[in-house]
Amino acid sequence: MQFSVEAQTQWGDTVFVVGDAPDLGAWDPSKAVPLDPAQYPVWSASVSLPARQPVDFKYLIKSPNGSVRWEEGENRKLTPPREGVAFTTHDAFRLSPHEPSPGIAPSCVYVAWSWRYVSTTNNCTGLLSLQILYDTGEASSCRMVAPNETVTFSGIGMGSAVSYVVAAAVCGAQSATPSAPHDGMEGPGHAAALPAAVRS
Repeated sequence: MQFSVEAQTQWGDTVFVVGDAPDLGAWDPSKAVPLDPAQYPVWSASVSLPARQPVDFKYLIKSPNGSVRWEEGENRKLTPPREGVAFTTHDAFRLSPHEPSPGIAPSCVYVAWSWRYVSTTNNCTGLLSLQILYDTGEASSCRMVAPNETVTFSGIGMGSAVSYVVAAAVCGAQSATPSAPHDGMEGPGHAAALPAAVRS
């Protein structure tokens, strides 16, 4: 999969992605994955991660003097899609812990799913516009979710039509590619907050 983040930097700075997975440096900034600024201010890199194994991650900026600046806020969380599925994040480097930025949602957004519904709870402190990203490359529509509110999106389907949830995303100009509408009913829900789950 490909990590992509928009980050404004100073001359000589480099943007990295780091996370709890060994291939993301196991939270060690010295082992973080450098991103390519060829499309500056968008930085990107492809990383091979085990399919359907949840990972937490963040972006950081290293300066020539050795200083490290982590993006603000909670860790981001996603579940890499199955093998053979191309997936690109479209994140924005978070400058404030209290202001949401487009891209993969922070871990204070909890997601649990079944074949019928995807329950999404905003346990963050502010109002968020959220959508669900599926490993078919589809994405749900965006919905405003208040703090401590749970809403439901369409589920992952059954049989040959089954898909999996890659992540919840904070809506922006573009949160992931490809991004076709995901069919199915969406409406308010009342499910309890649950940790992110992975179907096997």
